Amino acid sequence: MFSVLESVSNLPKGQKCKIDGAVFQLHYTVTVVALIAFFAILTTRQFVGDPVNCIYSSEKIKQEAMDVYCWTHTTYTVPFWPNNSETGHPGVGQDHDPSTFRYHTYYQWVYFVLLLQAALFYAPRFLWLEWEGGRVSTLMEGLRVAALRREEKEDKVEVVLDYLLTTWSKHDWYARRYLICQGLTIVNVLAQYLLLGLFFEENFITLGFRQLHYHFQTAKETSPLYKLFPLVTMCSFKAFGETGETQTTPAICIMPLNIVNKKIYLILWFWFLILIVLSLINIGLDISLHFRSNFRGYALRSKFQFVNTDVVQLLCAKGGVGDWLLLYLLGRNLDFIVFKEVMEKLNVHFVEGDGRNLDDREHESSNEKRKKSFRSFFGI
Repeated sequence: MFSVLESVSNLPKGQKCKIDGAVFQLHYTVTVVALIAFFAILTTRQFVGDPVNCIYSSEKIKQEAMDVYCWTHTTYTVPFWPNNSETGHPGVGQDHDPSTFRYHTYYQWVYFVLLLQAALFYAPRFLWLEWEGGRVSTLMEGLRVAALRREEKEDKVEVVLDYLLTTWSKHDWYARRYLICQGLTIVNVLAQYLLLGLFFEENFITLGFRQLHYHFQTAKETSPLYKLFPLVTMCSFKAFGETGETQTTPAICIMPLNIVNKKIYLILWFWFLILIVLSLINIGLDISLHFRSNFRGYALRSKFQFVNTDVVQLLCAKGGVGDWLLLYLLGRNLDFIVFKEVMEKLNVHFVEGDGRNLDDREHESSNEKRKKSFRSFFGI
């Protein structure tokens, strides 16, 4: 069990190239690891034991048969939820109208839903990996080696510089796709609330608020979490008697798995809320970066203080948001000395040149050569 949790916790450590922000990483690292860990905890008996243990009066039915039957055919609770009923357990009592029973049919599917949730949280990351295409990792290849010779380092810096100059002002789609993936993380968290609401047949969106209200109210009623995950439920075992008639054996079932389920989904409710708040703030900042070059300059200066302020301001003014994002990601992955050298060489190019990208300058240079040859041919 612990070996499984250890291997899951090591998943985020496999990243060698940082191509996204810290808030984005919370969705596909912390959240995914937590969901898989919850799945591992629920699927082992080391922590929760058997999922159900039923108590009944008949001696003809084996204990194992009763437990399996009630687990697979679901248990139920009555709609009356007193704190002090005759049986001592809310939701358990005498009620002869089956139409009023609340059947808890979702227990067997909790494991699979946790895995589905983990996959949905990783989906925006997978999409960004496809769209990013390994661009940053390709540019920084070999530049993170500490013992790199000076000649090799200069050659690799020139490769990075040539790529940036050739594709300058052509990376806006790169930034837009990253923004789309960030938006998908928010959509996913909101969809998780709706998905769990449909799964539990309960208003999951307000579950945390109702649980807080329950803890602070004076007259205690039944906990909303207990209604969703009752610890004691009822079950009716139907079998044929000796004369062929149908006999119903009632049972009271203890659900030890719900002790863990309550804590898991309360933690997830509050964690999803934190993710929504952080993600909304983060995407708001990113949207402002798309439209304000001075914001982009401030973000670069605050992150990479070793780069000259004038250099940062010039490059942010000359480039678009896509160029800024690519420089920002390169700065997070490259050695600070190498990144500073790249920035300064870019600055020299824009100070000495006219600020246009390399393709435009080569195109205009070839046009100028054709004009000169035309003039010399006609003697102009």
